[in-house]
Amino acid sequence: MKKHYDGYFIDLDGTIYAGKRRIPAAKRFIERLQDTDTDFMFVTNNTTKLPIDVVQNLADNHDIHVAEKNVYTAGLASADYVAQVAKPGQDSVYIVGESV
Repeated sequence: MKKHYDGYFIDLDGTIYAGKRRIPAAKRFIERLQDTDTDFMFVTNNTTKLPIDVVQNLADNHDIHVAEKNVYTAGLASADYVAQVAKPGQDSVYIVGESV
């Protein structure tokens, strides 16, 4: 029996690619999701990449073509969290990390 899922959260390194090495089944899987209009989002804990960087890497190095809306980074998760817990009038944060 084939299982049907409404959507997927997909890790990147080790699942879609291994460093610079392509995982051929990954491209076929993503294309199948796109062909069937199945929702999916790549999630990554890499804090040094913006969604556009992830999209560019997937296209240039792995021949996988997706939109920025398909990528959710740890940086976006942090920003969403801060926005959710911020109190009115306290809308600034001090960031410690490396530049992108």
